[in-house]
Amino acid sequence: MIYRMLKTALLFLLLPHLALLSFHAALLVTNQAGPSLETILYGGMVLICLFSFIHGVWKDRKKGPSAVTHRFIILPLVLAGTLVWLGQDGPLPENDYQDTDVVCASDSGYLLLKQLSDMDAQTILAPVPEGLDALKNDPVQFEATWKKMKPYRQIVDELSKTETICDLSPNAPIDGKIVYLNITHLKTLTRIYNQHFLSGVQFDARGPEDEFIRLFTLWTTAFKTARIFLHKIMFASFLESQIQTAFQAVSSGRCNGKTREQLENMTRQFNASAISLKLPAITEYLILKNTLLNVSPAHLLDWQVVSPDPVEAGHDQNPGLSRWVWYFCFKPNLTVTGIKPYFDHLIKGYAHPPTDLSRAKDYMDRYLTRLPVKNLVGWVLNAIAAPDFSRFSSRVESVKIKNDLLTAAICLTLKKDPEVIDLYTQHALRFKEKRGQMIHPGADGQYDTKDDIILDCQQPGPIRNKTGK
Repeated sequence: MIYRMLKTALLFLLLPHLALLSFHAALLVTNQAGPSLETILYGGMVLICLFSFIHGVWKDRKKGPSAVTHRFIILPLVLAGTLVWLGQDGPLPENDYQDTDVVCASDSGYLLLKQLSDMDAQTILAPVPEGLDALKNDPVQFEATWKKMKPYRQIVDELSKTETICDLSPNAPIDGKIVYLNITHLKTLTRIYNQHFLSGVQFDARGPEDEFIRLFTLWTTAFKTARIFLHKIMFASFLESQIQTAFQAVSSGRCNGKTREQLENMTRQFNASAISLKLPAITEYLILKNTLLNVSPAHLLDWQVVSPDPVEAGHDQNPGLSRWVWYFCFKPNLTVTGIKPYFDHLIKGYAHPPTDLSRAKDYMDRYLTRLPVKNLVGWVLNAIAAPDFSRFSSRVESVKIKNDLLTAAICLTLKKDPEVIDLYTQHALRFKEKRGQMIHPGADGQYDTKDDIILDCQQPGPIRNKTGK
C-alpha cells in the first residue's frame, strides 16, 4: 500500500515538471533563445527522474517492489523540493524608483490642462459642418468661432505663465489604467490658434502673434515637464505644427520685423534639455512595475490584468489554471528585477540628448537569449514590454532641430547670425535651403539620406539662398 502511494506521488510530482519542461522547449523554439545553465541542470534533473521512474516500474515487474522502494522515496523528495524552489519569488530591486519620483507635488496646472483636453470642440465648430478646414475661407465665421473659444483662451493665457505643467493627475495611481489627455481636442485647439495667427499675418493685424506665442510657450513647458511618453510625443506634434505655421508665415514675407523678433524669442525658449525623455521612461517603468506587482494569481490569464473595461475585466478565464501558471511560471519580483536594468539604461540614455540607447539594447538582447528556469511568463512579458524606444527619441530630436531651423530662417530674414548650436555636433547648426525648405542632415551628418530633417514651407517665400556653416 505504501509502495503504491509512493509510486503514485512520484508520478503526480513528475507531471508539473514535465509540463514546465515542455513550456521551456516551446519557448526555446519559438523565440530562438538558448537555455541558461540553470535551465540545462533543471531539464537534466527532470529527465533523470523520468527515466528513473520508468526504469523503476520495469524493475518492479522483474524483481519486485523491494528492489526499487528506495528510489520511490528519494525521487518524490527531490521533485517536491524543486517544486517548492520553483514557487519562491526573489526580492525586489534595492533603491528602486518610486511613484513620488514622477508625481507632481501639487496640481501644477493639471486641472487646467485637463479642461483644455475636455474642450467641447463639436459645439465650437457646430455652425460649420465641414469642420475647421472650412473656416480658413470664411473670416466672419472664424472670428465667431474664435470668440466662442474665449474661456479656453483664458486657460491658455494662465498656463503660459506657469513654470511646470503636469500631465499626470497627482491623485491617479501609476499603473496600466492611467488616464490620458484627449489628443483630438488639443490638436483642434492648436489648429485654431495656427489659423488665427496666419490670418493675422495675412491682414497685418496686431495681437494674433501674442496669442500664438502664448500657446507655443504652453506646449513648450508641457513638453519639457511631461511624465508620459504618449503625452510627450503629443506635445511634440503640437509644437511641430506651430513651428511649421511660423515658418510658413515668415516665408510668406508678410511678417513685420517686430513679429519676426517675437517669433525668434519664442524659438529660443525651446532648449535641448526640453527633449529629455528621462521622466517618461521612469513613468513607463513604474506603470509596468505597479501593474505586475498588483496582478492577482486568480486573474493572471484574464483581461482584468490589462483591461480598464469593467465588462471585459469581469470575466475570469480560468482561476485554477491562472493560479497554477502563477505558481510555476510567473514571479512578479523577478519580472521587475529582470526589466529594471533595461530601464536603468534607458533612463541614463534619455537623460542627456542626443540619445544613446545602445546599452539598453545590448542588455535586452542578452536577457532574451537566455531562458530562465523560473518566471517563464515574466520573461515573455518583459520581452513584450520592452519595445524599441528609439523612435521616441528620434521624434523629439526632430522637433528640436525643426525649431532650430525656424530660428535660423528668422535670423536670415533679420540679416543676423542665428547663433544656434547643433544638437548632434555641438557646433554651429548645419542646414541648407532649397525651394522653400530648410534642411538639416540629421544624425548621420549626410544630406540626401533618409534621416534628413526638413522644415517645409507650403508657400515658398523670399528666404534668401544661403547654406549654413
